[in-house]
Amino acid sequence: MTVAYVLSMKSGLPSFNRDELLELENRKIPFILYATKIGAGPYTPSRDWKVRGPNPADTLIGLFGFFTRYPRRFGRALSETVREFLWAEFLVAAAFAWDMRRHGVTWIHAHFGDRKVLVARLASILLACPYSVTIHAHELTSMYQRRARSRALRESVRVFTVADFNRESLIRDWALSPSKVVTNRLILGRDHQRADRRAKMLVVANFVEKKGYDVLVQALREIPASEITVWIVGGGELDVEALAKTAEVMDRVVFLGCVAPEMLSILLDACDFFCLPSRTSSTGAREGFPIAIAEAMAHGKPIVASKHAGIPEVVSEILVPEGDPRALASGIREMLDRRQQWPAMGQRNRSIALKYFSLDNIEALVQTFRTRG
Repeated sequence: MTVAYVLSMKSGLPSFNRDELLELENRKIPFILYATKIGAGPYTPSRDWKVRGPNPADTLIGLFGFFTRYPRRFGRALSETVREFLWAEFLVAAAFAWDMRRHGVTWIHAHFGDRKVLVARLASILLACPYSVTIHAHELTSMYQRRARSRALRESVRVFTVADFNRESLIRDWALSPSKVVTNRLILGRDHQRADRRAKMLVVANFVEKKGYDVLVQALREIPASEITVWIVGGGELDVEALAKTAEVMDRVVFLGCVAPEMLSILLDACDFFCLPSRTSSTGAREGFPIAIAEAMAHGKPIVASKHAGIPEVVSEILVPEGDPRALASGIREMLDRRQQWPAMGQRNRSIALKYFSLDNIEALVQTFRTRG
């Protein structure tokens, strides 16, 4: 069996679709995605998944192919199209169905009972194979092509829906047989099934050499992925992701890019501790005092940092020699071993930060500006 999965990806792949498809893949059910719309979004299909979108050339090939090889199927689908005025859906279905034929599709499933189920029904007529549909919510109240969609639901093999409330509506308001409609709730993907007990270490720094990212990724090689996940915020000229891939530590690193101040504040609150392995660069560039460390301390976070430039003037623990991956790995391990002390360490750091980085520090500038001239 190969399943044609008809869905929309106008804002990327919906998370519930992604989790569902990952589980189908785990259960060895082969599928091809047929997206009525494709756009950018936070979730994307896995690289080895086959994805098809609307294409005028494919539509012409499909129309010609079904007209010449399967005229009776073509005529039935065309008759349905004319009667319900489903031209847009018919053109998409022709392209999709011809591709489904080439790939041996034996079942069509539409996720959402809006345009997707109309495309699935027309494709099933052209392909002469069964189809099913999953209903969420907006389809139940939408008036778009309601008569055509009602017929598509009645003629499907199975109608799945995500709540008993919806099932009652489909039986009562859409006159579907109770035996046809099944409550089938969405799944929590495997990432959500297991609680992540790993320590969350946050790194916030521009992607430049003096921030010590090369030291960090080498140190992470000595820390098992089961013990830690590293959130990296930043961007710049240095390809830190390539460093992580080369060091084979991508399984414990999450690249978050450059984030808004509000999101950074959330990450600082959510992480367990902060790390910044600053070092002197190959050109002699050094830090003064990294403000990211001060911000993490103000949020009450323990710190792992290097004995570099002005950092030891403020940070008392945990400090390691700069440019030394093994020393950094040892410092991170020490932090992991001191989990019970994190609240006290964080509170001390907050007190230190509020003292050293007081708003009163602006007074020297204020007085200079006021007495200028």
